[in-house]
Amino acid sequence: MRRLTLRLAVALLTFTIGMTAASLWIVSRRPNPKIISVVESQPIPSADEKKRTYEYEMQASGYSGSNRACFGAFSSSDGMKFSSTNIYFSSPKRANRELEKTLRDVSEIIKREPILNREGRKIGQRVVAMFVPYKGSSKASAKVIWAEGADFGYIGSSSLQNILEYEKDHQR
Repeated sequence: MRRLTLRLAVALLTFTIGMTAASLWIVSRRPNPKIISVVESQPIPSADEKKRTYEYEMQASGYSGSNRACFGAFSSSDGMKFSSTNIYFSSPKRANRELEKTLRDVSEIIKREPILNREGRKIGQRVVAMFVPYKGSSKASAKVIWAEGADFGYIGSSSLQNILEYEKDHQR
């Protein structure tokens, strides 16, 4: 009987030490109370003072078919997301052919204009267009697409408003 009492006492002591250690461990891991500081808010700058900025999140170079190409993803300081593609063809004719091929998939052309050099000669064209993933889809994306000399490229976003803001910011 004495042996059973000793075993029970050791088991009870071990259990108590374990529970105490676990409780202390939990209490010690509690986060410290957060200090909140109050800062007087600054007046909101006017539209003239705020300038939207753009920052690349990813850029890569490689090939599109047999042509050199650059691909990227970037966002604006107010949260708009964009993707970009530039393909460098061997001739302006090939770049224009790629532009026309891309325009076969548009659902609506918003704006189409020539790109002029400093002397006023046409060296390419720029198109702002809407695209849908399939006929009848309510989801649409927008792109500004261009062929300038032997270069073809586009910048895409999830909405026409994003593309128009980008164009406005880059005075295109």
